[in-house]
Amino acid sequence: MQKYPIIALVGPSGGGKTSLLLEMIRRYPDLCAPIKSKVTRARRNEQDGIFYDFVTPEEFAKLDAEGRLFQQMRFGGHRYGCDREQTDAIVAQKMGLVVLIQQSVVDFRNAGYRVHLVQIIPEGHHPRNEAQRIRDDEERAKIQLDYDTTIINSFTPGGFKKATDALAKAIETIT
Repeated sequence: MQKYPIIALVGPSGGGKTSLLLEMIRRYPDLCAPIKSKVTRARRNEQDGIFYDFVTPEEFAKLDAEGRLFQQMRFGGHRYGCDREQTDAIVAQKMGLVVLIQQSVVDFRNAGYRVHLVQIIPEGHHPRNEAQRIRDDEERAKIQLDYDTTIINSFTPGGFKKATDALAKAIETIT
């Protein structure tokens, strides 16, 4: 049973969503927890363990066959998905924090979860490359969402603090 909402951050790649999410987990360890994705790719860095549970393609297929994955996608030749049991356990005790693409927001809502949608708009942001910018634009064009909160994440001095304070205020308002 969902007692707490899920806070979903949506925005372009490289816009600071993960950094904002990590800061909220640091500020509110008793209130917020990350919602992890099951993923078939290899671990890239230490942070990965916060956001992902690494599984083999066979383990992923088994979870899927058991009907445990309410949301899933393929990206870069790998599979990603959220486990209902794991997500339910989090939102029964804390606010779930997650970075999502537009389609995943729809999947979470279709699965019956209350999702507070936060749009992250990077100011002074330059996509990592042109191909990434095109993918981001195509993804946004597919699905139009109504955002509950919009935050500007500026890459100028003091910008990240303003963005984290704005996200903290949104979280405190929801509680």
